[in-house]
Amino acid sequence: MHYRRAGSGPVVVLRHESPRSSAALLPLIAALATRFTVIALDTPGYGLSEPLAVASPTIADYAAACGPELDALGIDRCAVYGNHTGACIALEFAAQSPGRVSGVVLEGLPMFAAEDRADLLANYTPALTPRIDGGHLAQLWSMRRDGHMYFPWYRRSPETRLAIDLSHPSILPGMHDGALDMLRARPSYALSYQAALAYSADAALHAVQCPVIVAVGERDMLVAHLDRLPADAANVRGVRLPGDSAAVHQGIGDLLAEIATSDPAPPVVRPEPRPAQITMDYASTEFGQLLVRRRADAPGRPLVLLHGSPTSSLMLEPLMSALAAQRPLIAFDTLGNGDSDKPDRDRHPQFARPGIRDYAPVVVAALDDLGVTEFDLYGTHTGAAIATEVALLAPGRVGNVILDGVAMFDAETVADFMANYFIDLAPRWDGTHLIAAWAWTRDSTMWFPWYKRDREHALDFPVRTAEQLQPALVEFLKSGSTYALAYRAAFEWDAAARLPKLAARTLVTTHPKDPLDVLTPEVAAFVPGAIGLSSPARLADTAAFYGRFLDGVDVSAG
Repeated sequence: MHYRRAGSGPVVVLRHESPRSSAALLPLIAALATRFTVIALDTPGYGLSEPLAVASPTIADYAAACGPELDALGIDRCAVYGNHTGACIALEFAAQSPGRVSGVVLEGLPMFAAEDRADLLANYTPALTPRIDGGHLAQLWSMRRDGHMYFPWYRRSPETRLAIDLSHPSILPGMHDGALDMLRARPSYALSYQAALAYSADAALHAVQCPVIVAVGERDMLVAHLDRLPADAANVRGVRLPGDSAAVHQGIGDLLAEIATSDPAPPVVRPEPRPAQITMDYASTEFGQLLVRRRADAPGRPLVLLHGSPTSSLMLEPLMSALAAQRPLIAFDTLGNGDSDKPDRDRHPQFARPGIRDYAPVVVAALDDLGVTEFDLYGTHTGAAIATEVALLAPGRVGNVILDGVAMFDAETVADFMANYFIDLAPRWDGTHLIAAWAWTRDSTMWFPWYKRDREHALDFPVRTAEQLQPALVEFLKSGSTYALAYRAAFEWDAAARLPKLAARTLVTTHPKDPLDVLTPEVAAFVPGAIGLSSPARLADTAAFYGRFLDGVDVSAG
């Protein structure tokens, strides 16, 4: 379960609409945080929350998960807010668990007639199966754009046209964020949509025992549903909220103040490691929060893993699984990548154009927050450069270092990379930024550098399927406008000047099919006493190879 927390005061729990994540509630969180302790949850299967172990969950299934979520957060009783699908979940939870909810505010509660529900269930959530030509991304963007123009999005007529100004500066970023949340959803963006479209709120509205305030902004596509509330539901009242989004947020806050409890907010709790599974967490630093993936199946000194550009530590999960029996594992999303914060360039101007050395204090601060004092290091590609700088910054804390794929290019090659390697991921009105990102992701598995599409630069990798490319695309898009920062820093990093300063026991290695493998002997020669070897081709053998090195075995013979 992933959640956002802000503010202080009475606890209010927020549930978002489909197919978004709690990121959609950030403006509301900011408006409420001056009055409440706000906890905004990602619905299971959305954002960073894991999906329910149910093939086709219902609203009742999502509501049943709310109690354990509150238990984990130390919340006995609270007020709950929900928007659209989140309103269905909040209402059903209040009906299921009357002792846990002091009241609910439901913004845009769907009250569809049976025939409308049938039509929406049949047409609203088409499959977005990855296609090798990227056509699923064009389909996705068209759906998001039409969703801002019509309701339902697939009935394009003057009668269904929405009064939304698509030229408003907030619309394009919002469409992109919604598209990205749809791509992130597991196993399908459609599940909570289908649950909400199939849900009839009538029974819960009559059964609920706490105050229910059904509110709707006058610009909400479900504003007409306010008049469909049952007149004989004793604890239910409807409220129309006039004005713009800021006024609606103020109104939501006033309504929540009517029903919030006076119970003190619980302390923040750090998740306990789960046996044989990755546990996600956040490490807080002065530079921002870093997403952490951890496995703690074995004792010993932890191995800290740093990923390559432009994705995230998600790409390290297969290696973590292979290494899990050997030692504790900690993997970070680099600042500005994946689900870690974007760098605040006003507070930390070095991140306007950072060097690799700027990332090392961030990693060390994150480890401090996790209470990790001594550790080994593994870094791949950009992560290898950052691992070197971490070892130089904190030499007394680092035992062993594995550098997997160190970039060391001449000035002419670096200049060529800097001129051609990076693409613009800024959202474009026609959605072509998604197609460009797909083509970049695909071509990066076929050529190095990706823009030199000839036989000389072809990679000897198996051809990736669309399903295999999709996770890397999503992590790439998460990084967005800051994806190139660490990449550029890695290309410009002066490996020849920094590597000779390494005092830690070091293994320089690369997969034999990695385009950087040819550099392994040269790179190893710069590090005093380093071992330079290509790694085994199979992941299991690579993990065993790393394990022997980390255990102090001389692996110089292979």
